[in-house]
Amino acid sequence: MKRFRNLAAAGGLAVALSACGIVDNHAELRALAPPDDEFAGTLAAELKTFAVTELDDMRDLIDGLHFGEKAKRAAAGDAVEPEPIEDWRLPEPAARQLSDGRARLMAVLGGGARQSAPVAAAVAIARFDCWIEQQEENWQWAHIAACRDGFFAKLTELEGDIIPPVGGAGGEPVAGAGTAPGITPVNRPAQPESRFTPRAFTLHFEFDSARIAGDDKAAFRRVLETIRAGADTTIVLAGHADRAGPGWYNDGLSKRRALAVKRALIAAGVDADAITVKSFGERRPRIMTADGLRERRNRRVEIVIGRAEAL
Repeated sequence: MKRFRNLAAAGGLAVALSACGIVDNHAELRALAPPDDEFAGTLAAELKTFAVTELDDMRDLIDGLHFGEKAKRAAAGDAVEPEPIEDWRLPEPAARQLSDGRARLMAVLGGGARQSAPVAAAVAIARFDCWIEQQEENWQWAHIAACRDGFFAKLTELEGDIIPPVGGAGGEPVAGAGTAPGITPVNRPAQPESRFTPRAFTLHFEFDSARIAGDDKAAFRRVLETIRAGADTTIVLAGHADRAGPGWYNDGLSKRRALAVKRALIAAGVDADAITVKSFGERRPRIMTADGLRERRNRRVEIVIGRAEAL
């Protein structure tokens, strides 16, 4: 951690580490065996790999020891949190992006992600730590991007407890769906106990358009088939935009996309009361890009279909 750098420069690295009670114990770190627990084991393994990379490849003793200690604490079952923003000297606007990302991560962790999605939660913490460490050094651009993009990919997956992640246009079952706020169930007679597994789809859009991309028309037909096959069906539409254009504009564009899908569903005979619309602008990209770049995979509406009690 960089708070040791001034001490190391002033009095020597060994003196600084000794004064802080930290012992250079590479052998113990390398021999660390992650526990069987999915969350603790994954987090310990991820942090161990990062720490060893810092020690061996980056020759960064301070950060290698710091993240090695976190790996050992994770393996011991201690509570290990993503790095505090205030402990790092970060450039703007990366500091704001890291702060926002950490707040979102803490929200899903507080919502039980360690239990409901232990592997994804552990990887998200480790990728965040990797990102913040690389971002403070601020020169290895490929490493920064890899850590940052890996973090946001897992964060989007975890946030799927509210808007479940979409595996593709083919209608993959949604695992681990929890209760989503604002869902309006359809009032229909009770159905037999057989479960309708929630399914998820993605529809993509042309640049700066609320028109569904032509090659996603087949996916839209599968959406309709899935809705018609379900009982007590609820449909959640989540609109998104890429990062080309100002944020305020993309907020409106993502909502127009979700509403366009809603209108298309209603025109095909779907009950309007069964549909809930949400929009996220450019705040939940599927592919993390620099500001201003076009990315087709981010211009999307995610559609989750299931019974109200299953979502």
